[in-house]
Order: sequence, then structure tokens, then C-alpha cells
Amino acid sequence: MSPSGATTLPSSTAPLPGDSPEDIVLKRLRADAANSGLTEADLQDPRLTDLYESRHNGITHLYLRQQHEGIAVYGGDLNANLDREGRLLSYHSSFVPGLASEINTTTPTIAAELAVRNAANELGLPAPAALTLSVPSRGASRRTIFEGGTLSRDPIPAELMLLPRPDQTTRLVWNTVLRLADGRSWYDLNVDAVTGRVLSRHNWVASADGNYRAFPLPVANPDDGRRANPDDGGRALLTDPHDLTASPFGWHDTNGVAGAEFTDTRGNNVRAQEDADADDFGGFRPNGGSNRVFD
Repeated sequence: MSPSGATTLPSSTAPLPGDSPEDIVLKRLRADAANSGLTEADLQDPRLTDLYESRHNGITHLYLRQQHEGIAVYGGDLNANLDREGRLLSYHSSFVPGLASEINTTTPTIAAELAVRNAANELGLPAPAALTLSVPSRGASRRTIFEGGTLSRDPIPAELMLLPRPDQTTRLVWNTVLRLADGRSWYDLNVDAVTGRVLSRHNWVASADGNYRAFPLPVANPDDGRRANPDDGGRALLTDPHDLTASPFGWHDTNGVAGAEFTDTRGNNVRAQEDADADDFGGFRPNGGSNRVFD
């Protein structure tokens, strides 16, 4: 089934005394079950991946990841926003409705090492005869870490995840990441944990974060920029300026899964917008479209 999408709520949606932010969000999801299609089983034991408060306006931002029997859903994320009083203002959910009925299995047929080797073969890399184990399998996801060796600049993680498919099925996969020696390729791959076939691959580096007409570093403000470079007011067109260590998925990603959550000026570092009435809420944000072109 398709993810449950975005919902904006009236500010009068109030919490009960003692409710945690997670309690508030899950209660609302249960109340919205008729619209979202989510069942009680879909909402069992989601993983809290992030929780923080924006000090300037008191908005609490909550991020959850859907799980089944302790195995996370790839891309099955939810973010929600609560005001100072704990009232739920809005949420966006990519939880899979009716998840349990779509899953093929929760027991892998192939081992993590074979999955990594298949991922390497998919990329045309000569896989070594054996991988060196760094951290042995643990937990429901059987998370395992191998030494990078000749395959990756970094240690190679492999863990079980559930991958929703376009045909309304959800497959058990080994998710792994390989950062290649050329420095231009950093792959996130999902390998079917039963058949060993690579079902998806995404090159984080090749996926352009966007183009921005902005004041390049080390310019600290517009006046300095204009003095340094009078052309175009000191601005320059910057392509993919994000730091790959601090923001490996780009500036517009907020949940740590490849792919942008926003196409306007929001992301993992700032929420930039017009605020003519000085209320720290609402206001116009430029939108760069699906290719995130802010020129």
C-alpha cells in the first residue's frame, strides 16, 4: 500500500497530561486510522530516530521509523511537529499501511557476507575471496560490520531491513553501504535476503543536492560579499556545496535515508523563510522543485 502522506492538524489538538511527544503522535495516528489506513500493528514499537526542539519558537520535531519484529522499514519514516504546549501541529508519514500482510519473510536465506559480495558484483567491483568481520551480527536486524578492505573507504555495514516495492509487496533485504576509492561514488544498496538479487542502489554522491545562488564561504554577510565580488552582488551559483561528512544525503534530507524530504529552503541545518510579521512561524520559502535549483 502507499505511504500515508502528510497531514496538517488544527492547533487545538491538545495532549493529555503526562503524554510524551511520541505518545501524542501515536495517539493521533491511531485516531486518523480511517484516513491513513494504518493499523495498530503498523504502529507497534516504532524506532525513535531523532527528537529536538527549535529554541527560537519552541517547536519540537520528532522522527520515527516504522518497524516489524524489530526490523526497520527502509524509507518508512515519520516526522511530526509539536508546539510549546505539546499540541501536534502537523506530521508527514511514510509508514506502510498493512505492513505485516505485505512482508515475504523476516528470516534471511543468504548471509550478510554474500549480500555484500553481490552488491560489489552489481557495481562491477572484484570482491575478495572473504570479508573480514569487524563487528559480529547482533539484534533483530542482525547488524554486521565488515572491514572495508579493497571495496570501501569505510567499514561496510550490513543489516536486515524491509523494502516496500511498487507491486505492493515488502521484501526482506540486506542493506549495505559502499564508499568507493574514487571518492565519487558512495552507494546505498538493498540486496534481497532470499534471492540475493540487488533490488535497489542509490549513489549518494552522484545525486545532486542542488544549485544555489548564494554568498560562498568564507563570506560572512552580503556586505562582505559585495565588496569581495561586485558582480551579482557578491553571489555565486554553487552546485552541491554540502559537506559529505556533515550532510552525506544533502542539505534537504532530515531523516538519514537517501532522498530529500523538502524541495524548499528547509533541511537538516536550517529552516529559512520570510518572517515579515516576526512571529517565527509561516512565511514564504523559495522552492527549487524536484531538482532543487535555487538560482
